[in-house]
Amino acid sequence: MFFNLQEVTKGYKYPTLFLFMFEINSLSHEQKLALLYGIMAGDGCLSFVKGRNKCISITGSLNDDLPFFDKVVSPLLKYFRGKETNIKYRKSYGAIEFNFNDMALFDLLSSYGFPIGKKGQKLFIPRVFYEK
Repeated sequence: MFFNLQEVTKGYKYPTLFLFMFEINSLSHEQKLALLYGIMAGDGCLSFVKGRNKCISITGSLNDDLPFFDKVVSPLLKYFRGKETNIKYRKSYGAIEFNFNDMALFDLLSSYGFPIGKKGQKLFIPRVFYEK
């Protein structure tokens, strides 16, 4: 595929994102999981809603993160969930988010030690993601 990178990325704050997005499908399962875990570490949350529903939330800036959400986060969620997940636009807050219930993905992320509720000091990157 031939394209003019300057033309494709015109108006985006992070044009190097487009270099990465074409390779997302070539990542292994483990690499996709590590990427999703990292995204969750920065912008995500696992929480129980009403004490039992397992909720996953990923929030970003409407002004800066839309291309990343559209081209990276959305395909990752589709890969792990097996279905599309809609981006919610919170214009009054200048935010975009994915907010959904998914028991299997919730349990997968928490099985690697991702904290439920406030991340704070409990957040860490599991060794499996950076040691071979």
